[in-house]
Amino acid sequence: MATVAILLCQPPRLWRSRRRQPGPASAWDASGLSSVRPIPPAEPPASPAVALPATTSPAIASPAVAPPAGHEADAAEAWAETQAETWAEIQAESRGCPRWLAERLQAASGRVPFRIYMDWVLHDPQHGAYGSGRLRIGRAGDFSTAPSLSDDFAGLLAPQLAAWLLELGPGPLALIEAGPGEGDLAADLARELVRGWPQLAARCQLVLVDPSAGLVERQRQRLAACPLPLRWATFAQLAAAPLRGVVLAHEVLDALPVERIVWDGSRWRQQLVQLRPDGGLALVAGEPLAAAQLAQLAALGLSDPGPQRPAGWCSELHPGLEPWLADCAAAVQQGTLLVIDYAHEAARYYAPQRAQGTLMAYRQQQASSDPLQQPGCWDLTAHLCLESVEAAALASGWRALGSRRQGEALLALGLAQRLHGLQQQAGIPLQQLLQQREALLRLVDPAALGDFRWLAFQRQPPRGAAGRDAAGSVTAAAAASGDPAALNEQAALGKRVAAGVELTAAAPTAPLFLRDPPLA
Repeated sequence: MATVAILLCQPPRLWRSRRRQPGPASAWDASGLSSVRPIPPAEPPASPAVALPATTSPAIASPAVAPPAGHEADAAEAWAETQAETWAEIQAESRGCPRWLAERLQAASGRVPFRIYMDWVLHDPQHGAYGSGRLRIGRAGDFSTAPSLSDDFAGLLAPQLAAWLLELGPGPLALIEAGPGEGDLAADLARELVRGWPQLAARCQLVLVDPSAGLVERQRQRLAACPLPLRWATFAQLAAAPLRGVVLAHEVLDALPVERIVWDGSRWRQQLVQLRPDGGLALVAGEPLAAAQLAQLAALGLSDPGPQRPAGWCSELHPGLEPWLADCAAAVQQGTLLVIDYAHEAARYYAPQRAQGTLMAYRQQQASSDPLQQPGCWDLTAHLCLESVEAAALASGWRALGSRRQGEALLALGLAQRLHGLQQQAGIPLQQLLQQREALLRLVDPAALGDFRWLAFQRQPPRGAAGRDAAGSVTAAAAASGDPAALNEQAALGKRVAAGVELTAAAPTAPLFLRDPPLA
């Protein structure tokens, strides 16, 4: 237990934890309803951003993180060139708003709901930070995530994914990752499955779902030597022939466009992004919320803001959750969805002291509370509300299996034992071991990545369909392979189905990450 105590007592540090950081707050005008963003200078502004500090624990001295190696080092130069081109484009086009965005706002009468602005600046295929592939993930990129720290994250996660895949019974299976970023986690998980569960891996394919052409191209390079059959598809394409398997959504739902809402002192209003006459951008209050949104606020405890939420208090709603979860459900005939992201309970998410919501911007390892600076160059991200995710999942055909903080989940999956095992590794340079230890500690740091939430959901086919689908899957696989063992399995399944025997996958058990951590 002493080891666990050490793991959970690291000092706070700024990672891509998406906590709102101290910095220049939005400048609310006298009405308390609009925030005006000044026109940026010719050079990248330094004042609105908070540089990410070194994250070495003073309690456990560790060397500085080494420069990126391998594919990250190769990407660093291209990333730097992209950033330089982006700044040149911004300075040449407009000092306050890029020309492409100004034209769209003008076409929309000068202002749009914040969710539309967020969708444009993140996911536009040509200009969006993700859609264009401009943002890069990792130590050499704009922000780091758990998989970009080391392959230990995949090594700890793989047993849980393998257990869920095995529960689905015979036949072809799929590991589906939505929003795979640079492809690091997909590459690491494929390697772990082949190494740890070769028979299972032999009937698994890896499917990546990513709408960004720029990111897909980098994923193809990263996964050129993937040991599993690999393909890219959309949820709509998968829905034509739904798969059985596991869907992984790691830091995906936080990038769905959010609806910003603001309290004006008497009613809730939608927050808009407006093009100013001088070419700058401003956040302004729009129309009062519709009845459906007010009902959602009531369910979240916000029907009466009370005196603790003065005029100008704002936060986020998540209208993109249910459509995304419904599209995901249509692509999965049977299986499990694991969402890993930053999330709060509604009482914490909409607490009075969280007066500007959870929205944050990230770029070049800096964090900012200004969502209007250099549109299309910054990652915009908002926390998830647990109750909103669970309600949207239920409405989309998913059944909740449970949730847990990442620190607790990884300890349940053996992180403490992996950390202790570093002492037994011979022939590895001390600096490499210290860096691996630091990466493991960051994964469970309660002030950052350790406070991520793991939310598991399950989707089952109608009663009786599991057996027919399993038989059909094995039949197709056997016909394709011509393997005698597969043909025998096909024949046995066919006899059982013909005899009316109910075929089901193994009964689902409690997720491994919800169990108590091992003591030895």
